[in-house]
Amino acid sequence: MMLDIDYHGNTVLHIAASQHYQGLSVFGPAKSMTWEVFWFKRVQDDCHPSFLYHRNYDGKTAQEVFEKNHIEMRKEAEKAAKDMNSGLMLVSTIIGSVNYAALFTLPGGLDQISGLPIFTNRTATERSDLQLFSYYIGGSLVAALLALGTQLSIQLSRFGNNEFLISLPFKYLLASTALFYATSFSVTACYQTYILETVFEKSFYWAMLISFILMIHVYIDSLYPTFSYMYEMSFAACNLLQTIPSLPKVTLPPLPTMPTIPTLPMPTLPLLPTTQIPSTLHNPTLATMPTVPQLTLPSLLATSLPTFLTTIPSIPTIPTTMPTISFFSPPPSN
Repeated sequence: MMLDIDYHGNTVLHIAASQHYQGLSVFGPAKSMTWEVFWFKRVQDDCHPSFLYHRNYDGKTAQEVFEKNHIEMRKEAEKAAKDMNSGLMLVSTIIGSVNYAALFTLPGGLDQISGLPIFTNRTATERSDLQLFSYYIGGSLVAALLALGTQLSIQLSRFGNNEFLISLPFKYLLASTALFYATSFSVTACYQTYILETVFEKSFYWAMLISFILMIHVYIDSLYPTFSYMYEMSFAACNLLQTIPSLPKVTLPPLPTMPTIPTLPMPTLPLLPTTQIPSTLHNPTLATMPTVPQLTLPSLLATSLPTFLTTIPSIPTIPTTMPTISFFSPPPSN
């Protein structure tokens, strides 16, 4: 079934891209678009990889069919996400502004002489309560700024089809969680102010506990669809990783050990004696040969030069006297 192609050239991926799941409309357009992209990617991971580039008889791939059939849903999801995100940005801005102003308006006011908070000059219990109040205000301010930055990132997104798969749900979950912590710290700082001003006694912590339980229920109820989606996506990703076959481990056989070559001892040659060895020991005929006298350059010239000069022919002598010719003598007579 996963490898079949119908009469129109559509694969199972084309069919998954062309159908809408009507049961998901109860989550709203943004979450419906998220689930649509998720199920399309799930079928894409299970089908043959060549189906990603397969075109039907209309000349369209499965990705092109999905984008064409979900244009209106994507626009509705973008509008719904931006409207919801605008409201959350307003709440985050208000909480951050209130907590920033609370840092400069501490309970009890400031001492006009020293400039320190008045509760720092009282008992150690009141000083510790004032420190807790400052911690709650600081935590609420940091959480509100984190939520505001994440919501600003959502507002500036392109809202493409692939962004609905992981990016936008994760950003929405992070922004909502940061906003929940900002609200919780703000409520805790409010209760701490009542304790500092002796409106509530410390035995009224049960009221703070009830408030936290109610806020947690609201948080879970609003983010349960997003948590469910993230769980399904993580479970599908884990199953996909388990289906990928692992490469077998190749164990190479050990290299054969080369036999060691024994080292042969080098023979020691006997040293020759320093005395001159007679030539008769090597060749007996050498002893009967006459010795050649040692020739030097002066002796060689003395013996060969006269012989060489006698072989040169004599050069005829040229007369040295020339007849005298007078240029002023009279011309000869006829």
